[in-house]
Amino acid sequence: VAEAKAEKERLYKERLAVVEAKKAEKERLAQERKDAAQKRKQEQLKAMEEKKAEKAAKIKAKKDAAKMKAKKKKDAQAEISRKEAAKKAEQDEIKREVERIAAENAELEKLANEKAAS
Repeated sequence: VAEAKAEKERLYKERLAVVEAKKAEKERLAQERKDAAQKRKQEQLKAMEEKKAEKAAKIKAKKDAAKMKAKKKKDAQAEISRKEAAKKAEQDEIKREVERIAAENAELEKLANEKAAS
């Protein structure tokens, strides 16, 4: 009777060990699946972040290009304005010179007329 009881106890412990081993294996597999899912999620997040950063870099590049274009246009306009101002100043100088010569001619003509009259 004791031997039968011991055998029964041994068989019970063996079955219990098998059940616990299966349970442990099931938990290990579940953990592996969970870890794999988490790893995929992290990779997706990383890919999204990289895509977002790439998009932001493209937008920044476009903005920088637009700023450079605007600056070049502004600089070109400023250069045109400067040249126009220099041209106008030169024309004003020529006009003053013409007026000065005309005034001198009128003065000389007046003196010549006065000399001829006397």
